[in-house]
Amino acid sequence: MFSRRCIELRHFHFCMGGSRFYGRNTSRIIEKLKQDETLVNLVSNAAIENLHDVNRLKNKILSKSEMFRSDDIDRSLIIYFTKSKQFNNGLSYIKFLEEDTKKKLNLFLMNQQFIIYFHKRYADGSLSTSEQELIVQLYNNLKKTSNILDSLSLENAILGLSVTPNWNLCLTLFNDLKKLEDPSSICYSAIIATAFLNGNEKLAWNLWSEMFAKQKTPYDVIFQAYFENLRKFSDRKKILTKLEKLFVACNENNFILSENSILELQKLLNFSGFTFSDSLVNNNGCCNKCGQKLKKLELIEDEFENLKKQFFEEVIIGKNIFNKTNPAELSEFQEFLKSTKGYNVVIDGLNVAYIAGTKQSPEVYSTLLAKVVSHFVEENKKVIVLGRKHMKSWPQKQWRFISSNALVFLTQNISLDDPYLLYCALHCGKDAILVSRDLMRSHLFALKDPKNKIRFTRWLEQRQFQVTHVRNDGKVLFKNPRPYTRIVQHDNNNWHIPFIVAPEENEEPDKIPEKWLCMQKS
Repeated sequence: MFSRRCIELRHFHFCMGGSRFYGRNTSRIIEKLKQDETLVNLVSNAAIENLHDVNRLKNKILSKSEMFRSDDIDRSLIIYFTKSKQFNNGLSYIKFLEEDTKKKLNLFLMNQQFIIYFHKRYADGSLSTSEQELIVQLYNNLKKTSNILDSLSLENAILGLSVTPNWNLCLTLFNDLKKLEDPSSICYSAIIATAFLNGNEKLAWNLWSEMFAKQKTPYDVIFQAYFENLRKFSDRKKILTKLEKLFVACNENNFILSENSILELQKLLNFSGFTFSDSLVNNNGCCNKCGQKLKKLELIEDEFENLKKQFFEEVIIGKNIFNKTNPAELSEFQEFLKSTKGYNVVIDGLNVAYIAGTKQSPEVYSTLLAKVVSHFVEENKKVIVLGRKHMKSWPQKQWRFISSNALVFLTQNISLDDPYLLYCALHCGKDAILVSRDLMRSHLFALKDPKNKIRFTRWLEQRQFQVTHVRNDGKVLFKNPRPYTRIVQHDNNNWHIPFIVAPEENEEPDKIPEKWLCMQKS
């Protein structure tokens, strides 16, 4: 019997006991270097042209920092060069290290070269013929060495071979890897990317569907490869058709491109003569470049009912949230739901109260919640408040107002109340409003059907209001849902493609404007 992480292969002869020993401390290594500006400059400005450069760099680092040891300095530097995209330095370092030790490359150095060449190809746009041949030679050396390979070495060989003319070998290795474990996102992405580059769209789209079914996130290399392959076409209509297929596939999986992928798309659009520009969408859902009003895609009734049913079965029941509370609470909640017909606002009572912070008095909390209830009552809404039993001890003047103007359900103080809140909002219908600042992401993962995950996300994005401030005069300010759906959209003239901008250091993600690419079809 072989271990979970090892498999006997026709073409490999190595076993390392299943330990992911390389790359395990990557984050720790980089953090160490970031702590010392001198070290960062030293490594970032290094030029590795011979063995003397290797030894000089190691000695300088060891003399300037006690964080590194002589027995791990080589591994640390190679990983740092890889992560900081100093690919040539990383490869040169490995080359001279091999010359210095006069030994064959160990498994770590072989794997690291596969990784470096993979990322170098997509960073530089291509590899030389000699680099591609070296990757194949590394693979052949592994074949000669052992008959068993761990899963990480399989994965890294796939990455390396995927950027060579021998990319079809990846498919055999990929099937071998599946016998050990579920392949990672980067592994799926590498094979999908090379399939697109080499014209095997059927394979690429099949693996794309499989990847999303397994809830894995695609890497940018897929989109870089896709856009790069489209440069082969001179027919703009064909390019638009191919782009539409990709955008539809992204929409179906609620996936938004990264800023890096948009930059690759812009290279294609420039190359093919399309007109485009970065854009923002205003609070009314209109593009500030072309004026097109974006659409809001609502769930149809059947989709919503299926989501509601599955949420109750998989989140309320499936997560067994009632282990921490009175078993009768579920029955009490179900009885409560029978009285909620016609209600259209569900308020997360404690979450709203705590916008003032967690160290305020019950007077402050009850006053805030009462003002939010009053806001919706004045709009002729029927309000439900979900909270916890200790809230009944709040000042009676405010609590009487809350309980007389809203239907109230209070869970035990130790209960998990988010699932109650979400299911109550779902039970009130697809047009009900949910008032909470909690993003509720943890409950998304309990849903098994990927389509229901997307429906849940879209429903929440469209129906959730977040209280941002309550003024002294009682005016309640909200962060309202977008009046449009943040997916790729188009009309007869333009495409609008949303993309994610990575936050700068210390920048809050919520403060970053939502960016779009506005692209003319003609």
